[in-house]
Amino acid sequence: MQRFPRLDNRALPETGDALHAYARVLGAWMTSCRAPRKHWWQGSLRPALNGLTTVVIQAGVEDFELALDLQRNELLARTAGGEALVEPLGGQSAGRLVARLAEFLVQRGGLDGQFVPTGEPVADETAPGAGYSAACAQAIARAWGDVAAAMIALRAGIREETSPIQLWPHHFDLSMVWLPGETIPGQDPEAPVLRRGGAPSPTRPLRGDPESPTPRPRGAHCRAPGAGPRPMFG
Repeated sequence: MQRFPRLDNRALPETGDALHAYARVLGAWMTSCRAPRKHWWQGSLRPALNGLTTVVIQAGVEDFELALDLQRNELLARTAGGEALVEPLGGQSAGRLVARLAEFLVQRGGLDGQFVPTGEPVADETAPGAGYSAACAQAIARAWGDVAAAMIALRAGIREETSPIQLWPHHFDLSMVWLPGETIPGQDPEAPVLRRGGAPSPTRPLRGDPESPTPRPRGAHCRAPGAGPRPMFG
């Protein structure tokens, strides 16, 4: 039986809120620098050895990577040209981290200013309170790694398409998507589907998808077995 790390219930609320805010900073940079992908995978983080990572982001003339290293309680930014930024976590506001990243990536990394994220996800200037715990953050990172390992073992036995193991910055959940549904004949499963009103939706066109341009067969329902993606949350 797999055992997961014990979390400090007193420190967990404020520590979790702070990590959520920091994850949204990384998510904002990913969505501002990457083209839309099906299932919004352009904005999801990946579990890393000591926390979370964006993996490599290609934007303009310089590639870069952002990571939350919770073992060291740091935000790391690295460019392909060898430049690096290290910012301590805990006591930092999300807005402050965005500003430091913008300064580093634009001035030292050569990133075009058009890629700097703006808007609600990065406008929260609330700093983590005194209840933030670096030890609790380390335990959360270990828990993410353990849950990701369990999902990888589960994924090995699934024959249909599955997503990477990913953490969604906005809702702050670790998940894997299983796509058992039948694809629509004649459509590229990698192509974006248009939402109502013409806005692109980076979603795999599954038969039964309510946003699919192909009508559902008579009597079909969106939640019928095999009709669409099934998220599995950790």
